[in-house]
Amino acid sequence: MRIAVAVLALLLAPPALAFDPGKQSPACPLGPAPVGKPVDVTCFGAKMDGKTDDTAAVQAAIKAAQASGAGGQVVIPGGSIRLGDVTIPSNIGVLGAGANATAVYASGPAVEVFRAADPSIVANVTIERLSIYGAGGARQTGGHFVLFENCQNCRVSDFLFSGAYVGVEVGGHNTLNVTLERGRSDGASLYHFAVAGGADTFLRGLITTSGGGPQARCGVRLTQSGGTWISDSDITASGHGTCVQPSDGQSVKWTFVSNTALGDTGTGFGLFLNPTGSGVIYGFSAANSWTSANKQAGVGSQCNKGGAIQAVTLNAHRAIANTLDGMTFTCGDGIRIVAPTVVDNSNPDGGGVAGRNSGIVFGPGLSHFSVNGGEFRALFGSKPFQAYAVRVMPGASDYYTIAGIDAVGGGSVDDRGTGSHKVVGSNW
Repeated sequence: MRIAVAVLALLLAPPALAFDPGKQSPACPLGPAPVGKPVDVTCFGAKMDGKTDDTAAVQAAIKAAQASGAGGQVVIPGGSIRLGDVTIPSNIGVLGAGANATAVYASGPAVEVFRAADPSIVANVTIERLSIYGAGGARQTGGHFVLFENCQNCRVSDFLFSGAYVGVEVGGHNTLNVTLERGRSDGASLYHFAVAGGADTFLRGLITTSGGGPQARCGVRLTQSGGTWISDSDITASGHGTCVQPSDGQSVKWTFVSNTALGDTGTGFGLFLNPTGSGVIYGFSAANSWTSANKQAGVGSQCNKGGAIQAVTLNAHRAIANTLDGMTFTCGDGIRIVAPTVVDNSNPDGGGVAGRNSGIVFGPGLSHFSVNGGEFRALFGSKPFQAYAVRVMPGASDYYTIAGIDAVGGGSVDDRGTGSHKVVGSNW
């Protein structure tokens, strides 16, 4: 009778989830994941040897956390793990033991390592405290380390990336309130960070480097956004530091930058405003930011393939020691430069020619721009390499003001605009 009862109890017992039998401990309880308790991927068979593809084990841990009823946190402990195409649903957080402790290696050279994407909305996803490396420690040839698409209230924080093709891309029409913060990306191939859709994206405390190899095409790239905030970041050693490049049918709206190196020691422009087709840049504003030691100009605008730029404001911007001009604008309306520091550009140390380039240059035919105040003379031990402090190229430029700049010993104002609506004076 006792044997029959025991057999009946086994038959009626609910099936256990796929926990590793060798992990029966308080950290790996049998049965469904307790509500509100972290789920350890090693309980689901993750070997954590850096060689075995542990994607299935991580997906099983995510499923168990999701099945608990309230979502939850999936823990990847210290060590090395190999992953690719991990899909994260709503209300799930992936937590490492720290960027110097948990090392995630891509399972292939072009995989999406982590993906939180949905045709409509995925929400409340976090990825924190881990490092991600390219497959075999090499640079990726495609894919993303993290892809957020139609993701709301999502975050990547406290991370280290090395060898990404694209580190993080934020996209999708329904994306809202995404944060990338306190992270470093070394040696990306294409872009370290990209914003290609949605609204209210926050980039805070980010650092990019070349990782000792070729520079990425852009450190940060914006192509479609309804509001982007970039603060307290250092975008260095990228081809162009920050690229704003909407194309046909795209617009970049309400970008606010503060206390950030938008581009430093890059092979291109520090800040590159480059719409194409019908793309439009609206309302780009930066305060207390800088672009320095770039091989081209510190700030540059180009619309030679279409596109439009409106309402760009640089307040207390520093453009220092760039090989060409400090800033050069060939297109754009409503460009306002307030109290800048623009010195040591046309720098021979970077391969430039002293006296060939200037501090700020406005191309022929530009209108509705202003430069108010600022330092253009030699400062900080720099040298007066610039031909002119501010130069308006010959042409029908109109409706502009250049006033109150200090260029003593650092060049003068060369105004060749032929429009009649302009104020150029009180400069020295």
